[in-house]
Amino acid sequence: MVTTEVDNRERRSTTLAEIRRLEALSTRAWPTEKEFYDGVWACRSTPDFPSARVNSVTPLDPDDNKNLEERVKRLCFENGVYRRPLRLTPLAPIELFDELKQNGWANFKDVAVMALEPLPHISGSDVKLTAIGIEDYCKLTVRNHTHENRYAEIYFKLLKRIKGKPTFYELQRDDRVIGNIITVNDFGQVGLIDFAIVPDLRGRGLGGLALQSLMSTIRRKSVDVPIERLWLQVETLNSAAWRLYTAAGFKTIYHYQYWRPGV
Repeated sequence: MVTTEVDNRERRSTTLAEIRRLEALSTRAWPTEKEFYDGVWACRSTPDFPSARVNSVTPLDPDDNKNLEERVKRLCFENGVYRRPLRLTPLAPIELFDELKQNGWANFKDVAVMALEPLPHISGSDVKLTAIGIEDYCKLTVRNHTHENRYAEIYFKLLKRIKGKPTFYELQRDDRVIGNIITVNDFGQVGLIDFAIVPDLRGRGLGGLALQSLMSTIRRKSVDVPIERLWLQVETLNSAAWRLYTAAGFKTIYHYQYWRPGV
């Protein structure tokens, strides 16, 4: 199910409280170079990095609905030039959807926020998780996401800002590196961030084996440091990842969408 302004009209206070909690965790786990607030709209900016998650504007209160047109122009544009999309969760004011549609905006990406609790008892697989340093991790993830090498330095600066307790994993199978993932433990809430498999090894079930080993590892660690739940974000068009997480027991808490003009 995709979140729309119709879903927004049926929001409940308990649901919004849960969304606010996950939004806060996400902001702490996905660092950005610059961030400021206009009322309760968060404007995040990371120049020269191709990610809407760290280059977007997110309204965080349904009642913060004043001066919508002026704020959109000021926060999403610079000198009249479009710079960053709106990231709309169920916390966005209802009136904003109508304002955007009237001005030719539309959504171009839908993301599901999913969570798993309690942690299941699960055996590991033959995929080995090795904690590595942040610098080595940045080089690895750039390769696996097929970014240019120059992005490794930008990744490094961003990941150094992660709040909570991150662990940077290299994934190995049969003595070969097959992928990477970050976990961020923030007050017992563990986010699964930046999960990638080596491009030429995708479609072979390695993501499922890696997730199995990861969940087993986290379960073992929770004996000493209690972990309440796991959470993650996945684009809904990524059907393979969607099926993987659903099969593992993750449930969708809410969706958010990116909006831009002229879609």
